[in-house]
Amino acid sequence: MLAWSYTLQSIAWPADDTVTAGELGDLSRSGYQDVVLSSSNVSATDSALVDLEGIRGIVSDAGITELVRQIAYSSDPNGSQDALDRVNSALAGMAAVSPGRTVVATLDRRWPLGALDLHALFADLDAQSSVRAVRLSSVLTGAHPDAKIADEPAGDPRADQVASVLKAADEESRFATVATVQGAITQPRRLAMLALLGVAWLRGTDDWSAQVTAFLSDSVKLRQSVKIVAGGDLVVGSGATNIPVTVSNALSVPVTVYVNVESPKSVLQVRAQNVPLTVEPGSSNKAAIPVAALSNDRVTTIVTLSSVDGVAIGDPDYVNVDLHPGWEGLGAALVVALLVLVFGGGIARNILKRRAARRTASTDPSTAEARGD
Repeated sequence: MLAWSYTLQSIAWPADDTVTAGELGDLSRSGYQDVVLSSSNVSATDSALVDLEGIRGIVSDAGITELVRQIAYSSDPNGSQDALDRVNSALAGMAAVSPGRTVVATLDRRWPLGALDLHALFADLDAQSSVRAVRLSSVLTGAHPDAKIADEPAGDPRADQVASVLKAADEESRFATVATVQGAITQPRRLAMLALLGVAWLRGTDDWSAQVTAFLSDSVKLRQSVKIVAGGDLVVGSGATNIPVTVSNALSVPVTVYVNVESPKSVLQVRAQNVPLTVEPGSSNKAAIPVAALSNDRVTTIVTLSSVDGVAIGDPDYVNVDLHPGWEGLGAALVVALLVLVFGGGIARNILKRRAARRTASTDPSTAEARGD
């Protein structure tokens, strides 16, 4: 749909009577040069093309448009013929007041229950000697007097809901920078947003508010699909070691995140930041962040994820780390001391035994005689 080769580009077509003067600048900055407006949304003018603030307005006559839509969507032949007669009368009156003026009419963007009945309308217009069909491109080259927007009363709650949808879409675009394949996340979500913002919802026959709620709920779920798996407390002894960080990916596409560990105290030295980690779809993977303990203490580290563009991904995780760099040296000293006690005790025992045996031999006369003393 977005790749359609349009003949006339840079034309915005919002729903009838929904444009305010403050929105003209937004349309112009978005690249639009013309905007289709209902005559009830513009100050009185006999021209089909007007100059507004920074953009031109293609003015569709509200009365003729209503009759054309009745003809196009009517399933009653009598009602369609009545609308045709009224169109002819209206056009004849306009020709009498302003000969040669251009009149623009638009169709609604709703989905018709059957086929659009435009054949009867065009056939009838061709039969009118005072009417000549022209292309819209001819309208865009015609005269364009100045006009102003006639603002509609504010207060439509849908405006706030649309703002929430646009904000969620912007946050999704930032989150989508984790995907290794560009557009894998944003394309289906943008199609869902465009469907949600279609003017066909203005008929009021469907629960649009419920659809908005579902879209926002899906948006939150999407942005929480890549996250840190919370781990337990850690103990770090002397020397270099690693803090393991597990990241899960519930998306259907692979992602690449950058893992960071921050220590609020200098007693724990983090020796690497922005450690890249690729996580396959529907799985998890683990990163090892090198650290070193410099002193005995207890530190609560902050673990965060970011995308290649530096966008924060998911919520941070907090890991308590007990630092005991002297434990290993103390343990070695205890082992050495234990070995000294064991072997030293054995040697001392043997020496004492031999000395006792000698003393016994020197005091026994039979033993001395046997030796020839």
